[in-house]
Amino acid sequence: MDDMKKFLRDMDGKMLRDFDQKLMELKCAYDGLDEKEKEEFKAWANNLAAAAEIPTGIRVLVEVYIDNTAYDHEGEPIYQATARLSPKAIVNAINAWDNGEEYAPKGALETL
Repeated sequence: MDDMKKFLRDMDGKMLRDFDQKLMELKCAYDGLDEKEKEEFKAWANNLAAAAEIPTGIRVLVEVYIDNTAYDHEGEPIYQATARLSPKAIVNAINAWDNGEEYAPKGALETL
């Protein structure tokens, strides 16, 4: 039983580390938006999160693919990173950031 608990703790920690990296990419992209774009993105994320909640017993996972690419003055990519996050995680993170807080989920299940 102790081996199983350790395995689950290790998996939870790995998922949270991976999630932190994805959040960093989202934050970088979000911080690059002007205030109007942030409001539009936040409204879109809220609508998507609401639509992704299914009232039945069927478990559905909706992910948003975020492409954070920066280009030089000639249009060549100089940085590219991607992240996949759930709409709910995006909304939770944006709400925290807009309140001047860091977003730290309590456990790996909160990242889905």
